[in-house]
Amino acid sequence: MFISISAGIVTFLLTLVGIPAFIQFYRKAQITGQQMHEDVKQHQAKAGTPTMGGFVFVVMSLVVSLIAALGFGKFSPAFITAWWVFAMYAVIGFLDDFLKVFKQINEGLTAKQKMLAQILIGIVSYFIYSHGEKSHIIHLLSWEFNIGIFFSIFIIIWLVGWSNAVNLTDGIDGLASITVAISLTAYAVIAVAHQQYDVLLIILSVIGGLLGFFVFNHKPAKIFMGDVGSLALGGFLAIVSILL
Repeated sequence: MFISISAGIVTFLLTLVGIPAFIQFYRKAQITGQQMHEDVKQHQAKAGTPTMGGFVFVVMSLVVSLIAALGFGKFSPAFITAWWVFAMYAVIGFLDDFLKVFKQINEGLTAKQKMLAQILIGIVSYFIYSHGEKSHIIHLLSWEFNIGIFFSIFIIIWLVGWSNAVNLTDGIDGLASITVAISLTAYAVIAVAHQQYDVLLIILSVIGGLLGFFVFNHKPAKIFMGDVGSLALGGFLAIVSILL
């Protein structure tokens, strides 16, 4: 548990240093920044705010947790599954943000492209999960349901649904970052109760990154996380709930 807490602190400090550097890069490159819908008049003042800040805390969380997992024997199938989902959904978000911000393609990835990518990652995640856990049981209150191969469909729907749900919350100061941090704190308690310290390691790493990001994301937000952060966090919440 000490290793997990240490990883969270390291990720927090690295994000705390990385975000200002990222904002400075954004300004020097004269990138347009966050675009707000013209009908939402209350948010027009936020237009031009740097986005893609999620890239910083995602990379920091992935690197720190991976080094800690490899160095302290936490590189388990459960850790690999959580790490994979977090990384791959971040890749989808990064591509979408990159097209919007750097290529000035307003739509970014099309809805069909994003959905297809999310489904494919869900399929691969199912096989990784099944190889390590071999559990197709859904727990509902005091009941257990073994749904067999249909668990693959459940995982896909769960991952896609959660990733898009969190994606909808980004763009309002501090909303996505702090609500996900609170949710992950609850999962961290569950991980400790179940003694799943491999999952706890990456959970605390992500929480550390989110808290470091929140320093610059609370009102008035100096930066938004973009799809690279929100899609990754949604997918991560979903897979952690399954692993626990």
